Amino acid sequence: MLKRHLLGSLVLALGLSSLGPVQAAGEQYFPLQSYRVGPYAAGGTGFFGGFIDYMKYVNANGGVNGVKLVWSECETEYIVEKGVECYER
Repeated sequence: MLKRHLLGSLVLALGLSSLGPVQAAGEQYFPLQSYRVGPYAAGGTGFFGGFIDYMKYVNANGGVNGVKLVWSECETEYIVEKGVECYER
């Protein structure tokens, strides 16, 4: 059992080492599907305001491992069709 575990670890280490250095892109984009109006606005207003502030804070401190966060906010009013449209754009 121990030999099997060691052999598996060795194969995994060799496989990962053959990948070479992984270089991240300068920016990571994602759509921010917010809901600040509509029936769920009471929960979404505070959350998304704070979330955007947090992402700005992360970017001000160098990003995530040097990768800056980039987003565009789409108002979905907590409606699925609007969220899918925002995601596809």
